[in-house]
Amino acid sequence: MVMGAYSPDGRYIATITDAGIFQLWDANDGKPVSPEVSLSGWMIDVHWSPNGERIAVGIDNGMSLSFDAMTGAQVASYQISPGAVPAVDWSPDGKSLLINSNMNPQPYIFPAWQTTEDLIAYAKECCVWRALTPEERAQFGLP
Repeated sequence: MVMGAYSPDGRYIATITDAGIFQLWDANDGKPVSPEVSLSGWMIDVHWSPNGERIAVGIDNGMSLSFDAMTGAQVASYQISPGAVPAVDWSPDGKSLLINSNMNPQPYIFPAWQTTEDLIAYAKECCVWRALTPEERAQFGLP
């Protein structure tokens, strides 16, 4: 089975297969605009962020992943197991990701960052207790 979703501007279609293949297509001519990305687990749901820069997918293994729409690079993962993630969706402002589990009727709501700068600002506010080492900065692509 293949599921798809149009980008907010209608230019692209993101598809996922139950076998774990993610790909981006040109909505006008149906040609691929990204390489296939193989993921582990069966894909269940796919949604674009409101600004069209991120794509979230739900997986049968209790995870939801967020990707950069143009590169296919994974930018975040959310673990909510046990259970599958039958539905994911973005808040209208793109700052939160709603994730549903088939094992829990209560929805999970996670912060979602659209840029590295947003993530850094959030981390400084809530979570950073020490300066990052040069190796950690390199690992996260920070200057």
